Amino acid sequence: MPLMIADVHSEISGNITRLRREKAFTQEQLAHEIKYSQAFINQIETGVKDCNIEQIYKIATALDCSIYQILPDFKLDLEDNHND
Repeated sequence: MPLMIADVHSEISGNITRLRREKAFTQEQLAHEIKYSQAFINQIETGVKDCNIEQIYKIATALDCSIYQILPDFKLDLEDNHND
């Protein structure tokens, strides 16, 4: 089954949660570092909201990690099934 963009967002959310916990940050501490609300971090981690690349960079900087640790390590199936 091909991976969907929702899978990408789910993986990002999970990676942010894992990395935040590994750094022993609370959602509130992370939110303060990137100048967002704790509710926003909660919504990212629970998949209610998706984060954009700027937010991913800010989160990676605050957690002292690479954006590649936040982004998923899989490829989407972008093959076009149309016959030309």
